[in-house]
Amino acid sequence: MAELAPGVRIKTMTGNEARIIKLLGSGGQGDVYQVDYAGRQMALKWYKRNAIPEPQLFAENLRSNILAGAPTPEFLWPLDLTQAMDGTFGYIMEL
Repeated sequence: MAELAPGVRIKTMTGNEARIIKLLGSGGQGDVYQVDYAGRQMALKWYKRNAIPEPQLFAENLRSNILAGAPTPEFLWPLDLTQAMDGTFGYIMEL
């Protein structure tokens, strides 16, 4: 999938929605976007398709980490997992 356009909405596992505001940066695994998430400015890490060897297992691990919570408040921790879209997914974190 190409870069997510501003305004695109992505549902999350908690029933919330992330609306893309703008691209913040790109790397080998994916892109990071500024999003409006439940009325808050947050970040979305969006993985490139085929960047993760076992995406289903990776997503389940992220989901477990989100449900368990950060080990301490100092960690920049995933807060919500997106639903899959066009063969990939992402997670919400503090901006």
